[in-house]
Amino acid sequence: MNKYLKAGLLMSTLVVPVLIFLFLKGFTTNHFDLPYFVPQTEPGTQKVLVKGGDTLFYQLPDFTMHATDGKGFSSQQLARKTLVISTLPALCGDTCQKIRDHLARVAALHEAYPDLLILTLVNAAEGQPVSEAVKAPAWQVLNVPDSLYAGYVNDIFRLNQKIGEEQTILPHNQLELLDHDGFIRGYYNALDPEEIERLMVEIKILEYNRKEKNSKE
Repeated sequence: MNKYLKAGLLMSTLVVPVLIFLFLKGFTTNHFDLPYFVPQTEPGTQKVLVKGGDTLFYQLPDFTMHATDGKGFSSQQLARKTLVISTLPALCGDTCQKIRDHLARVAALHEAYPDLLILTLVNAAEGQPVSEAVKAPAWQVLNVPDSLYAGYVNDIFRLNQKIGEEQTILPHNQLELLDHDGFIRGYYNALDPEEIERLMVEIKILEYNRKEKNSKE
């Protein structure tokens, strides 16, 4: 009798952890996801829109962007990309150079994540454009006419959003992360190395989650 009891206890000891593992793997979500930013609001009242109990968030609309050299981007070209949006002053001093160095680090992730694209907007009215200094396939600089610049930055990409009550990031120093579906998933201080590290980690999280989602479809 004791022999069978011991055998039963041994089997329980071996089987129960396996069953727990299979349950956690099959019935729980064991990966980290990023928050969404910029809730949609009703015009006039600014009331946050909710559907089915879930907050609705801003998503990139259909658009076409024009540049001073005749080049540009459409929303179709940016669709299904992991996007990092930034702005830079056309005349790039020491602060600007630091941001460019940080963006170059982010652009290096393109080798591992081919769908990553950095898009930097420059107001062409400010002076000599910086695009000649950018030599990365995953990093595009768009020299935008002055009359269109604010609309692209504020209305399309919502790069001017205030994140938190104590935010002091200047527009030129703020970066934005968008997922493959055009939702805004993060804002970052382009001058802070720790923020750049966070951006790079969160790009990897988006790419991992997208790969997991695609594998289940």
